[in-house]
Amino acid sequence: MTRSTGGSLESEQNGMQFLFKGAMGALRSPRMHGPDEKDARDEAEEMLVIASFLMRRLDIEDDKRKAAASGP
Repeated sequence: MTRSTGGSLESEQNGMQFLFKGAMGALRSPRMHGPDEKDARDEAEEMLVIASFLMRRLDIEDDKRKAAASGP
């Protein structure tokens, strides 16, 4: 899930890890453990944008790993 190389690679990896963890906690937990309330449409759409971004980054990384595993 990284675009960086060298010294900033680890920082980007850590940032994406925290972003995933934070997004899951912020988006999932209140809906699983809180009162049964509906989300506003615009807020729900924003959550989908965040989820789409995160899933796209996973797909990109998965493609990179598959390409590396298949060799030159």
